[in-house]
Amino acid sequence: MKLFRTDAGVTVHERDTKDIYESTLLYEKEKAAQLSGEEEEEVVADILQKLCVKPRVDLESAELFMTLVFELRHLSSDALMSLWQRSSSKCQDDWQPLSDALPSCTTEACVVLMKELIVSGKVGEEKMESFFQLLSFIPEPTAGMIDALAPLLQLSRETQSAFLGITALVNHFCSMRNNCDQEPAVRGVMKNLEQHLGEKCTLHKSEGIGQVELILKAIGNAGLAAAPLEPVLNSCARWKNNPIEIRLAAIEAYRRIPCTVSHDVLMHLYLTYDEDVEIRIASYLMLMKCPNKELFNQVKFTLQEERSSQVGSFVWSHLSELLETDDPLKQHLKSFLPDDILSKEFDREMWKFSSYSDVTFHSGRFDSNGLCHGTSVKA
Repeated sequence: MKLFRTDAGVTVHERDTKDIYESTLLYEKEKAAQLSGEEEEEVVADILQKLCVKPRVDLESAELFMTLVFELRHLSSDALMSLWQRSSSKCQDDWQPLSDALPSCTTEACVVLMKELIVSGKVGEEKMESFFQLLSFIPEPTAGMIDALAPLLQLSRETQSAFLGITALVNHFCSMRNNCDQEPAVRGVMKNLEQHLGEKCTLHKSEGIGQVELILKAIGNAGLAAAPLEPVLNSCARWKNNPIEIRLAAIEAYRRIPCTVSHDVLMHLYLTYDEDVEIRIASYLMLMKCPNKELFNQVKFTLQEERSSQVGSFVWSHLSELLETDDPLKQHLKSFLPDDILSKEFDREMWKFSSYSDVTFHSGRFDSNGLCHGTSVKA
C-alpha cells in the first residue's frame, strides 16, 4: 500500500441549513391549485376520453389510469354520477375505465357509486369481487360507506365476498374509534347478520348449513362490532341440535371479540367432559386468545382430571409447545403458566392422538424469521 499524497487541511464549506427540515418518510402531496367542482369533473372527463383512444397495455395508459384514480378522489357523489351518465365515460369497445378505477378510489363518493352500479347490475362478477376484496384496504373508512353498503347484504345473489368484505370494513372502522357499536350504520349491519341466523342458528334448516357458516364467519370478521352478538353466538355454540359445523363456526366467531366480553360459554364447553372432542378443543384454543392466570389454573385442574385422551393430548401438546416456543409474541404467556401445569402426561403419538405443533425458524440467507403451527384433531 502506497501513500500518494497528504493534505495539510481540509476546507469545509458551510452549508445553508435554513431550508432543511425533519420530516417522515411519507410522501408529501404536491400543492396544486384548487379547482372548482365543475373544473375537477372536466379534468376527469378529459382523462377518460384520452384513455378510450389509447391502447390498454401501454405505459402512458397506465399513468393516465393512476391519475384517474387520484383525480376521482376530489369528486362528490353527484359529480361522479354525472360523469357515469355521460356517454364519454364508456369507450367504444365497451371498456369502462371509470368503473375499473372506482374500487381503488377509496372515498365515500366512489363507494356509493360502486354500490349503485352493483345494485343495478351494471358491473360484472369479476369487478364486483375485486371491489369487495379491496374494502378492507380503505385507509379511512366512514359510517357513510358502511351505511351505503349495508343493503347489499339483503341481496340474494350476494355471496361470501360481499359479507366478508363489508364486515372487514366494519372491523377497520371500529378499530379507529371507541363505542363503534353505537354507530347506527354499524348496528344496522350487525342486526342484518343476526337476522340471517335466526334463534340459536336454526335457520340452517331453510338457508343451508354453508350460508349460516358464512354469516358466523362474517360476524367474527366484524371484530369489535360483534360484541353485542355474544348472546347469539353463545346459544348457537351450546345448542346441541345444531350441526357440529355450525357450532364450531359460532366458537370461531369469538376470534376478534374483545376479552372484556364474557367468554363463559367457551369455558363451559371446554370443561364439559362428555362434549364433542372438536367442540372442546376449539373452545380451548379460543380461550387461549384471552390468557390469564385464572384460566391457566383452571386448565391445569381440568388436565389433571381429564377423561378424554384426545382432548388431554391436544392440550398437553399445546402447553408443551408454549413452554418451549421461541416466538417473541408468546413469551409473555409463560409468566401465566403454573410450574406444575404439565404434572400429568399424555401420549404424544401424532398419528394416534390429537396434537398441536409450533415451529419457529430463522433464515440466515434472507435474514428473516418465520413461524408456523399446525393442529391435528381426531374426533
